[in-house]
Amino acid sequence: MGRLLTDVSEWGIQTAFWATVVFFMVTPTFWKWWQHGFGRVVASLELLLAIAFAPPVLSQIFGFGEGIAYQWLIAAVIWLIAIRIIWLMWVLFRLQTSGLGARQAIRSWAAGLPGVLASPWVAAWRRLRP
Repeated sequence: MGRLLTDVSEWGIQTAFWATVVFFMVTPTFWKWWQHGFGRVVASLELLLAIAFAPPVLSQIFGFGEGIAYQWLIAAVIWLIAIRIIWLMWVLFRLQTSGLGARQAIRSWAAGLPGVLASPWVAAWRRLRP
């Protein structure tokens, strides 16, 4: 049972890491996330997930141990995630205190979403739905 749990955990780490890598390869084909505040928030989360999962993935692939460099890398990733959370709180604070209503704030963040909804990927998906 212990080995099964270890395998399932390792597969989850690999899947999360590679899904994040694919996110950055595929998403720009239908959404210019870097042009919008909401997109940058989503991308920063994805990037930090990739960074967080990179050390265990590299350890699984190349089999290196948990030396001091590995521990420093993990510590740096934890701090990057903390900084990102603080940044997100600041962005949300600015949105809430900007004087914009909720709908205007959402519109300002999601300005790029009409391009996503008009993308060929979404159009193909809509054709598949009954």
